[in-house]
Amino acid sequence: KKNLALLRNASDGIHILDLDGKLIEYSDSFCTMLGYTREEMIGIDVSRWDCHFSTNDLPIIIRQQFDQGTRSQFETLHRCKDGTFIDVEISGYPLEINGKPVMFYSSRDIAVIVGSEASSKEALIWADKAMYEAKASGRNTVRFHEA
Repeated sequence: KKNLALLRNASDGIHILDLDGKLIEYSDSFCTMLGYTREEMIGIDVSRWDCHFSTNDLPIIIRQQFDQGTRSQFETLHRCKDGTFIDVEISGYPLEINGKPVMFYSSRDIAVIVGSEASSKEALIWADKAMYEAKASGRNTVRFHEA
């Protein structure tokens, strides 16, 4: 129960997949990030929200990450329920839960990029708008990078 409470209340978009890409557990913030209710998320396939990999390739990639046996990190694009897209950085780690192999993933929204050519004033206005839009859409993370 304690682990479940920690998982459900994590600030990152935590999601645990079986090796076929089916969602078996997830944080509330992951639901919010994608715009789904907890009930809508039960048992859905990773191909519903991941846009960079084909439906056929995803189980192969997940199995490769599990077999690798170490932490993996990559960027991808998530499709939200409302049809919008968000760039995310994923950290993954292979685990066994009750003897069953799974992948533990943590998603962070990295959609906001500030170009180095933007003036300071433009960047501040843009950053303020991005943070407002992120909060309004239920995301709790905005990361800035120099281009």
